[in-house]
Amino acid sequence: MTEKNISNNENLSYDYVEKLNSIIQQFRPTNSDKYLYLSHYKNFIGLFEEFLNNEKNFSHQSELLLQCNSLKTNLYDGYIQDPIKTNQFAKESLDQISSFIQRFLKVEKSLKDFHHIFQCLLLYCYELLDLSEINDNLRNDIYNRICYQKQNFDDIKECIDILLNKVTCDKSIKKDFNINHAKQQLEYIYQSFDNCIINKDERAIHYIGAYLRTIIMNTVDYYMNSLASFRYQTLNSIEIFEKSLHQFLLSSIRQVVKNSINNNSLTSKASSDLELFDFINSDYDQKISEYIKVVEIFNSNPSTIPSEVINCLITQLKNENHSHSIYLQKKIDNLTKILRRFAEVEKVLPKFSDVFRQYLNNRYDHLTQQEVCSSNGKITQEIFNSLKSNKNFDDIKQIIEIFDNQDLLDIVEKCKYFFEDNDDKGSAEIGECLRQCIIDTTEIYILNLLDFRHSASIGFNHFEKNFYYLLSTYEIIKNEKFRFQMKEILNQLFSQSNYSDNNYNNYLSIYKSIIEYLDKKGYECALNLRDIFNENKHTLKPLFEEKINNLKKLLNGYINWYKIKLYKQYEYNIFQIESNSGILSEILNIIKSQYSDCFCPNNEIRIINTNKLYLDIDLSGKEYSGVNIVLISPYQELVNKKNELKIITDGKKAENISKNNPAKNGIGTDSNGRGNNGEDGSDGKHGESAGHVYIVANQLPPIEVSACGGQGGQGQDGGNGASGADGADGKDADKKILQEMLSGGWALPGGANSYRYRLIGTDGKSGGWGGDSGLGGFHGDRGHSGLIKIISLDDTLHDFRQKDLIDEPESSNGKPGQPGEAGKHGRDGRDYVAIRNWTNPIKALVSSNIIDNIKGGRLYSHDRYEDGEEQCMENYEMLPMMAYEDDPRFLSKYIDQDARRASNMTHKHTNQEVIQKIHAINYHHIFQETLKFFDNFINPEKLTSYQHWLASSLNEFLEKMTNLEELSSYRSHALPDIDHDAQQILILKENFAKTINAENKRLQQEILNTDQMNIGVQFLAHEILNQYNKFTQQYEFVYQKLRNEIHKVNINQLGTGLENRSTGIRNLQNTINRIINEKRFQQHLIASQRRTELLVEIPKEELSKLISHRQNIKIIKDNLKKQEWKKFQIENIIIDIVLIKKFNQNPNEEYLIKIGFDFITKLDILLSQNTNVDSIDLKNISNFTYTYVYNLQQSNLSYIGWQYIEDQKRIFHKILINCSYIEHSQLLDLFIDFSKQLYR
Repeated sequence: MTEKNISNNENLSYDYVEKLNSIIQQFRPTNSDKYLYLSHYKNFIGLFEEFLNNEKNFSHQSELLLQCNSLKTNLYDGYIQDPIKTNQFAKESLDQISSFIQRFLKVEKSLKDFHHIFQCLLLYCYELLDLSEINDNLRNDIYNRICYQKQNFDDIKECIDILLNKVTCDKSIKKDFNINHAKQQLEYIYQSFDNCIINKDERAIHYIGAYLRTIIMNTVDYYMNSLASFRYQTLNSIEIFEKSLHQFLLSSIRQVVKNSINNNSLTSKASSDLELFDFINSDYDQKISEYIKVVEIFNSNPSTIPSEVINCLITQLKNENHSHSIYLQKKIDNLTKILRRFAEVEKVLPKFSDVFRQYLNNRYDHLTQQEVCSSNGKITQEIFNSLKSNKNFDDIKQIIEIFDNQDLLDIVEKCKYFFEDNDDKGSAEIGECLRQCIIDTTEIYILNLLDFRHSASIGFNHFEKNFYYLLSTYEIIKNEKFRFQMKEILNQLFSQSNYSDNNYNNYLSIYKSIIEYLDKKGYECALNLRDIFNENKHTLKPLFEEKINNLKKLLNGYINWYKIKLYKQYEYNIFQIESNSGILSEILNIIKSQYSDCFCPNNEIRIINTNKLYLDIDLSGKEYSGVNIVLISPYQELVNKKNELKIITDGKKAENISKNNPAKNGIGTDSNGRGNNGEDGSDGKHGESAGHVYIVANQLPPIEVSACGGQGGQGQDGGNGASGADGADGKDADKKILQEMLSGGWALPGGANSYRYRLIGTDGKSGGWGGDSGLGGFHGDRGHSGLIKIISLDDTLHDFRQKDLIDEPESSNGKPGQPGEAGKHGRDGRDYVAIRNWTNPIKALVSSNIIDNIKGGRLYSHDRYEDGEEQCMENYEMLPMMAYEDDPRFLSKYIDQDARRASNMTHKHTNQEVIQKIHAINYHHIFQETLKFFDNFINPEKLTSYQHWLASSLNEFLEKMTNLEELSSYRSHALPDIDHDAQQILILKENFAKTINAENKRLQQEILNTDQMNIGVQFLAHEILNQYNKFTQQYEFVYQKLRNEIHKVNINQLGTGLENRSTGIRNLQNTINRIINEKRFQQHLIASQRRTELLVEIPKEELSKLISHRQNIKIIKDNLKKQEWKKFQIENIIIDIVLIKKFNQNPNEEYLIKIGFDFITKLDILLSQNTNVDSIDLKNISNFTYTYVYNLQQSNLSYIGWQYIEDQKRIFHKILINCSYIEHSQLLDLFIDFSKQLYR
């Protein structure tokens, strides 16, 4: 039970009596009356019942209420029988009760004062002593003197007098205590106790004596428990801090060794403060303050020592419940020594790592990583295989001797401070620290070396790739100053002899110069190597030869960037230019400058480019007519604000040489009078054929292509035909002859006849035919269109614009000449018909012969013949005429409708020319030439030309070109991984890390166990527990003996100092005494018994029962053998309900042992899961432990059963040790009581 619980029980008992006194004084009458006291007595009993009903925690409440009811009945009966005596009885009873209570209140106050004084005496007598000394003094001062005596308190007074003489005042004891005032108080206290002797109140003397002796023992127990706990917690906090500080300082040294910098300003400050502070001339408070100040130095941010460790220590140091004097100076000295030796070692150890690393660098830096870091490398053989764990540093010296360096040996010798201070842990761990330093420094060096080489490998690879991209940019290609600078650097490289370690610095200087130049110009590619070259801890020798060769390739490719090949064929030439990145206009100018006739129809311009082809001009001039254009380049880019590339290879148009110059006209006629023909027009010339276009790239810019055949020439117009000769004129029939034929004299008989004569004129001759017109020549045919093949390997849907042939019509054919006009028909001769009809003879006799009618013209064809007709006495009619003699055809020549005109038909000449064709582009040859050129850069076997920054893209380009073009299968090269070396370094780094881990694991397995080693300080906390255990054993023996003496007394046989007047008075006396004495002393006994109940021979419940019923305390064998089991409560407990029910139904030892084990198991789980003491139901646990211990007392356990009880003790003890958070709680007090009861 804690001091707090004892005080609470004292206050509770005192409060109960105060309330009773208040009730009695309130209803005590002021004058005598035969019924007044009885009435007030009844009121007192009634209010006392009300008091009991309100005080739920009052022990024996129900029994006292029964007694009050019984007393009221008896008073009623007495009043009926003899009211006067009953009233007198009430008066005397009230007087005695009032007197007793007043005396009790004084005793109760004296007991409280005594308790306080005794606490102070223990503090001022033993606080500055070691626990072992306190144990000896307690035995002499208290244990051997205190004993139970029936009727006085002499043993108690003797103990107090001894303690008063031992009082020592010290500033470290913070509890107020005035010894003179205490002596005066004690006189008053002793007097109040002696009054009980004077009043012969044997029972009060017994209870006061028992209480005083019990409270002395409990206070000693509490004080020693508190002191031991205080010292243990303080020393444990200090020693945890010392261990943490020791570990922190070791860790600091490791960090110092690793980082080569001593940043431990905290240690320096703390050590300085301790050295400067005058502990000899300082008092206790100053020492505590300084100690706390030094401790708080290490409560920095970031945390050096866990803050809970420091806060716990500071809390303990500030705790004034007890003094720290007994161990304070020793702990200050320990702290000073720890800081001193670590401060000395910290001064020299940083240099160890630096010097060791420098010698690692000198010995291994120029070697390849495989030689150094492989599993059988030099590091493993020379360092790791030599490290062995031990307290000294022989293995470290052996490793240091490899480097032949005295500085390292001197540093190791400085660690002797740990041997001087007997700091075995520090010595062993510093040795391990140095070994770890060697491993860590080696690890850091190797990892830095591998990281550097990895970074260098990656950096060079990125620089080479980015530098190549820079050299391939349009701006840099155009930059003549930059080209000149790079040419100078290239000349410097070629001027050096072959690479070797001897001229490493020369090559390094040249390489740096180019990086500095690029950095100065602001080119980002220089950033890849700037930090690498600024690194001065490692060399680049193992990889620099390859990087110099790559630099030469880069610069040579930039300076000498093209090569021209000429393939002469029978009818054409192929001009092939192979280039790195280039500008189209410059490439074409170079070709022109060397081959002026390159741009002729049927020639081929072939450009094969490895990276970027900058398209700054169009291929659209007249010079590209009929020229094949081939552009092979992975990347093609428009520059100079061009939106698209125009390529025009259209064939030339044929010249119209006969325009306005027709063929010759026909002249004259032939022998037949036919006009000569005009000459035929010649055919137009054919247009020239267009050149072919073949472009391949990963992605193409917008392109417009025209490859149309040239327009044919116009056909020549034909010549005009010559006119035919005019026909000869016909002759008229001879009209005069016809007249003469009919104008002769009449003969008489002749007059009766009619005559019709006709003469036919001759027709004019037809005109000669006109000459045929010359035929018009056919127009020339259009030249052949060029084949356009544009391939975007990454965008098969790439669209380009192509000129449509329909936009330009064919030339016209030549027009035929005008046919020659036919010659005119000759004038036709006239036909004449003359008629002389008959006359009568008479008339004929007297008249002359006259022609009746004569006409000229053209007779119809059936009438056209010469004839003379005669008939008798019938007249002739004039024959009809087709045309009369005044018709124009008889007057002059006329157009002959039947004369033939010239033809106007055209025809194709058999000697027509053939259109000249342009030779087809040979795709296979182009691919082979591309492959041949690219192979220089992508074939790893060609070391002199292989370029890793191009290989991957060109290899991929060729693969895609092969697939899309369906060319001959191309087997791509297995390219070495550009980052292979870097990856190998990472693999080597990973393997070395495994080696380091294996070495660390080996050393950890071999490492000495330093946990139990001395750290140069003396640990006292554990000794506190040992000394306290000795106190507990001594205390329990004395306390058991005292309790036995106390409980041997038969309380019922002791006098109370009250006068027994009658049975009614005795009953009332018993009730009041039970209210006052039993309640007070039983509370104190129960309060003190909670921790020492195992010392009490009689069970607690039986003791209470005997006291309550005023029975004699007897030890009867029958009662000892009789088992009176108590049932466990089922509600709100942590035990298995099934077990509880089984025991309650059939109580026995087997179930009881099982219940005990189940309780301890469940309790362990509850405490491990719940660190909040307030949330644990103490009432239920208290009820269970009480019932369980009671039943154990009732049980008859076998030997095996006792063994089970011993197991429960051990398990419960471990639970208490592990649950540190329940300290200073009622739960701990409850557990301690339970533990003691188990030990009983």
